[in-house]
Amino acid sequence: MMRVRAYIGIGSNLDDSAGYVREGFSALERVGRVTAASDLYLTRPWGKIDQPSFVNAAVEIETDRSVPALVADLLDLEQSMGRVRGERYGPRTIDFDLLLYGSLRSSDPQSTVPHPELSRRAFALAPLAQIAGGVMVPGADATVSDLLAALPALEKAGVRRIAGTAHLARAPQLDYDAPGGAGTGYADLRPFSAFDRSVLDAALRALGDVSGRIVLDVGCGTGRFTRELAARGAIVTGTDKSATMLAEAMSHAAHAGWRSPEYVRVDANVGLPEGTFDAVTAFYAVQYLELGELCTRVKSALVPGGVFTVATFPHRHFVESEFARYFPSMAAIDLARFPSQQRLEAELQLAGFDDVRTSALVMELRDPPESLLARVEQKYLSSFHLLGEREFNEGVAAMRADWHDLKEVIRSARSIVVSGRAPTTGALRSRGERTPRDRK
Repeated sequence: MMRVRAYIGIGSNLDDSAGYVREGFSALERVGRVTAASDLYLTRPWGKIDQPSFVNAAVEIETDRSVPALVADLLDLEQSMGRVRGERYGPRTIDFDLLLYGSLRSSDPQSTVPHPELSRRAFALAPLAQIAGGVMVPGADATVSDLLAALPALEKAGVRRIAGTAHLARAPQLDYDAPGGAGTGYADLRPFSAFDRSVLDAALRALGDVSGRIVLDVGCGTGRFTRELAARGAIVTGTDKSATMLAEAMSHAAHAGWRSPEYVRVDANVGLPEGTFDAVTAFYAVQYLELGELCTRVKSALVPGGVFTVATFPHRHFVESEFARYFPSMAAIDLARFPSQQRLEAELQLAGFDDVRTSALVMELRDPPESLLARVEQKYLSSFHLLGEREFNEGVAAMRADWHDLKEVIRSARSIVVSGRAPTTGALRSRGERTPRDRK
């Protein structure tokens, strides 16, 4: 067969929805050559409104498959990515819709093209218009852009483009030791919060009882979580490559716990401290680490059956963040820095971890506007340091204007805790058996 240019719509609104859509970009290479991809779009549910917002995108492929074969392959891809079909228009982990197939017009019930509802759906037309705005839609006597322009304003208002998310550029690493940089005042800007408490609780459920266990906390920063582990009786060592962050951690070493943590300056991208550990944790640090190499290194450092637990943010968090409305490039920066839930799970599995599982957390945050604005202006999130000065200042000004009459700013925060267990080739050490890393 001749190769045909086809357009596929992708959508998801479950789990790490943005991660699923970006995984969908790669998955489509199995059915054709991907030649273009749109940005991600955050969209209002369509057809059934009482469900979470969707993340949508469109992809152009060149394929030699027939329409029926392509539709069958797309259904197989959905199944392989965990799609379970339920009610029509209901929530789903992933959805691949054949929108256009060359200039073909077919009313075959099993493989209708163009998609029969394309002209009514802003969530499909908006991303499609980004990569194929001038393409004529067979039977419509109009281009994709024409169809989008003809939709009611209310329908188009339910679609928001997340700029720069089609092709992610790797963000530069922050230097936490630079004078006045991201490490300055970090301990005060990021104290242990109620949200952190919920993340810690999820991590402890994965770790089990840490009392008397030897734990390595990788990328410990100012030691927020390291101290909490020590307070629960863990014999814990915190590592970080930043001298500034470790100095803050050490200044808080006297903690009301079983024993104080030990801190060691180590770049986990190069190596880990010598010895073996019952558990290794990484709280909000994986974005600075070479994930595949780290997983392999951690598995080698764990005792048989030891647990590796990573707390981070899913891609969905960044796409749905309130800050994404005010700082247009922020979501793309963070999607490039942080692994998706799907990639993190896959890397643990590839490294040979067993029983890989994920806990997802969602919390509603409420802040007085002036308090939150003050923290933003001090760049309490590392991502703010990566924004251009103009974008940052304009975003803060827009926040100040929008929040002027609010008593509180209500927003959602999402986190995931992904854990895996090192293969059991022998028994765990008993609590009485110590390694050379045991302390006096």
